[in-house]
This record gives sequence, C-alpha cells and structure tokens, in this order.
Amino acid sequence: MSNRLQNSALEENDIHGILKILDEATPAEYDNGRQWYRRAHRFAAKVAALSGKNPHTVAAVIARLSPQVPWSDNKAAALEICCATDERPACTVCYPDNVIRAEDIAAADNAEVIALEVLPRKGYARPKISAFYTNIADPELDGVATVDTWAIRVWLGDCTGLAHTITAKQSRKIQADYINAARVANLLTHELQAVVWVAAHRLAKQGAQRDLFDTELSFKI
Repeated sequence: MSNRLQNSALEENDIHGILKILDEATPAEYDNGRQWYRRAHRFAAKVAALSGKNPHTVAAVIARLSPQVPWSDNKAAALEICCATDERPACTVCYPDNVIRAEDIAAADNAEVIALEVLPRKGYARPKISAFYTNIADPELDGVATVDTWAIRVWLGDCTGLAHTITAKQSRKIQADYINAARVANLLTHELQAVVWVAAHRLAKQGAQRDLFDTELSFKI
C-alpha cells in the first residue's frame, strides 16, 4: 500500500477491515484469541511465583521485551531476566536497550519503575508496550487494544506482511476503532485484537488478497 493510500485510510473511521478478519476466524482461532491474554496472564503469574516478583513486574518485563520478538522468545527472555542468577545470564534475543530496561524493571520490582519504563508519560507514549502490559497484567479490563504491526495491517485491510509506520495520533485512532469493533462483536477489546491477530496470520500465510476485505460482513454495524 502506498503512503498516500495509507494516509488516506488512516483518516477514515472504519471498523470494516477489523470485523471482516474476525468474520474469517475459525472457531479454534476465535477461542484461542479470546483466551490469549488470560494465558499470558497465567504465564506471568507462574514466573512471578518462581522468581518471587510481583506479577505486574513480570508483565512489565514481558511488555518491555516484546517489540519485534516472537512470543515464544518473549516468554523465554522474560523468564531468564526475572529468574536471573550468576549462572543464568539474561537473554540476547531482544533489542539490547529493551533488555537493559527489562532488567531494571525486574531488579526494582516496584510500581514506580513500571510506570517509568512501561506506562505512557509526557513525551514518551509507548502505546504498544503500555497496552501489551495492561492486557497481560489485567485481562479482565476492557477498552485497551495492543496496536502492533498486525493490528495495523488488519485495520488497513492489508495482511501482505508489509510494514506500516504510523504516528502516535494514528495509533490512538486505530485503537479507538478496535474498541468500537469489539463493542459490535460483543467482545472485550483485547479479545477482538487477539482473535484477528491469530486469524490474520493464517490468512497471510494463505496469501489472502485485499479483495477479501471488500466482501459482505456478517456483523451488523
């Protein structure tokens, strides 16, 4: 998608692409996505029990390490950092700066450092990391979508695997549309985001074309 088309799409307030991917989700993908963050929450709780750290600290470590890292590596890295000993060095699969910040979060194990390193603050929004932390730390909380690369692709109706750079303002707009789409679908916002994430991966691997998003929806908007 060209930058011109991308910017044009981002000016619209359209939930069609999100709901169309939800419509394409298989029953297994639907169930998997709805429970994804609850499973992540349980993983964080297990790591907290092993390490003696607060579960919110573990969730913050996971979120801080997450950019551009597969989930299996993200979990392994968080486990290594939270349970680190002299005999068990911290991970090397994540961005070095994120590893340093995750280590700081784990070492401090307090709310002030979590707020500093993960939550939004003036001049340093971190919308993806903050939302990912919130969704893992409290999966029963509604109204927060993790707007990652795949969430953006789904919103744009483009699951080709191309990267799309967006501004913080555009990220907020996409998140608002995920919230609205979740209300239409009668799901929590993070449930919807995770379901379409799972379904979009499959569709991308199958080479789904953009005309998929022009077909009729079963959801009533």
